[in-house]
Amino acid sequence: MIDPTKLDRVRTVLETDSGTKISDTLQEKDPKTLFPLQAALGYDIAQNLFIAKNNLIVEGLADLVYLTCISSLLETKGKTCLNKNITITPVGGLDKVVTFVALLNASELKLVCLLDTFNSEKGKQRLDELVKDKVIKSDHVKFYHEYTDIKKADLEDVFTKSEYLSLFNKAFPDRPLKEADLNKSIDSILIQIQKATKNDRFNHYLPAQALTKIVAEDRDVLSDKTLGRFEALFADINKLFGYK
Repeated sequence: MIDPTKLDRVRTVLETDSGTKISDTLQEKDPKTLFPLQAALGYDIAQNLFIAKNNLIVEGLADLVYLTCISSLLETKGKTCLNKNITITPVGGLDKVVTFVALLNASELKLVCLLDTFNSEKGKQRLDELVKDKVIKSDHVKFYHEYTDIKKADLEDVFTKSEYLSLFNKAFPDRPLKEADLNKSIDSILIQIQKATKNDRFNHYLPAQALTKIVAEDRDVLSDKTLGRFEALFADINKLFGYK
């Protein structure tokens, strides 16, 4: 069984022409290697849906890793972290959020959503319908842009630009970027990187994994500004579940 709170310990085994390769990264181009991990995580998540009383719904594994890692870091510093009674539940994408919200509500479990800003009107409309039908309260849907200085944000935007670039460069050392490489007219760090690398998609999990390794060696790697943002985020989430 895989513990979602310790994903940095996961290793994949890949069969290549030169032999068996054991890696601590998730190879995007090898679905056969990823399938057992995806299946195991799906099983673990399914168990959480019926066992956990308090569920914080997030979009993906990267969110889970970032939030778990930073919560632990804040706890070691004696600062506000995510209450231990709250389970972070990744659902595999923004398009699946509405389905999981309906499922959890039917099970009479407490839930809060923490999401990237909607990029499509369709997703927003579907969630608005759940609020209208009183499946979930409007104040129980939180967005990362509430903890940044920009109108549309992903979790990665809660970090400073330099912090996330450091994580990106750690995860992808073969294509390092500098802040000067980014288009300053674009707010989203993910879109800035996509434009700079001319790559519309990259594995968002790998920078999250890089953070877990960096924090293990340096607990002061993140600025007070960033930690303060995550503190405010966790304080709001805790309050919605009835914890101080």
